[in-house]
Amino acid sequence: MDFNDKQILPPKNWQTFEDLCLELFRREWADRTATKNGRSGQPQHGTDISGRPRSAAGKWHGVQCKGKDAAYGAELTEKEIIEEAEKAKAFKPALEHWIIVTTAAKDGKLEEFARVLTVKNEAAGLFSVQALGWADLQGMIANHPEVIAQFYPDQAPRIQQTLRKLEIILVWLILPLVLMN
Repeated sequence: MDFNDKQILPPKNWQTFEDLCLELFRREWADRTATKNGRSGQPQHGTDISGRPRSAAGKWHGVQCKGKDAAYGAELTEKEIIEEAEKAKAFKPALEHWIIVTTAAKDGKLEEFARVLTVKNEAAGLFSVQALGWADLQGMIANHPEVIAQFYPDQAPRIQQTLRKLEIILVWLILPLVLMN
């Protein structure tokens, strides 16, 4: 079964979620120098992760991570997008593209809100905005086996292949015993 065919839970710990996003965007952007912005307690200007995607001709992109506890029905809100995007305007050098990612469910209404905010921002010479939910992130993670291995080792392709081989071996070992009885 493919990684996308499973119900994969996001990390509960916000720091682990940030680490996962950092490794994911390093690979998505093909920028091994992408990094977390500052440290806990410092102003981050609405940007937890920054980097320069290979496809962006040296322009800076940023990611703001928002962990939401699904057990309590927490969702990302338009207000949070506005607040964080406003902070991201102070990021130096200026961002070309800014993404807010969340462990909450994918939300078409928020995606539309981000597109509308993009139109306003671009008219003012500012960055584009994108909102990604957990399903979007899981789809991206599925394209990077090394990220799966690091954060979901029990779901890593190599482990899954090894388990299938072990199952076959066990069937061949146990089948003769069953047939003898």
